[in-house]
Amino acid sequence: MQTTVLAGVRVLDLSTGPVGGFATAVLADFGADVVKVEPPGGDRFRALATSPLWLRGKRSAALDLSTDDGRERVHSLVETADVLVVSGSPGQSSRWGLDAEGAFRLNPALVHCSITPWGGHGPYAEFPGYEGLIAAKSGRMLAFAAQLQREGPVYAAVPVACHGASQGAVHGVLAALLARERSGRGQRVETSLLQ
Repeated sequence: MQTTVLAGVRVLDLSTGPVGGFATAVLADFGADVVKVEPPGGDRFRALATSPLWLRGKRSAALDLSTDDGRERVHSLVETADVLVVSGSPGQSSRWGLDAEGAFRLNPALVHCSITPWGGHGPYAEFPGYEGLIAAKSGRMLAFAAQLQREGPVYAAVPVACHGASQGAVHGVLAALLARERSGRGQRVETSLLQ
């Protein structure tokens, strides 16, 4: 039986890859209408073996956000969305006019969810990041070093940063939707791979 607790909630997924993908897939599992906005040619992470898991339950729209037309079209989608999920560095969303401030100007009742590699502020905020880099910086690789009899980094089988950030995003979005029911105001949700 499909869960429809989020029926009528429209989610705009501008994330790339599995982190935001898993978060919005769970929202789709709960009945939300999820539209994944991808560049022409699709999300560059579609080749991953896990992509059917995090692409499930979504519709897709191809928009080139490097063009004025693409940004205008995505802005019109934001105006009618309940939730916007973005990933990557804060500067990228800002260039599209879809950081929290820009998105709230388009839709004051929006729940804006940002998933960054290193957090929204600080010396690493604009650096790219993925599971391996986060595991190295956080010390997770070092924690497994004694398990192998060889030199070099140790990669864990479970992408803890990806799963933790995606589920943190889901919890934050659900809490923000509940808060919006009471206040009528948009909410900001932030998480990162490093958190």
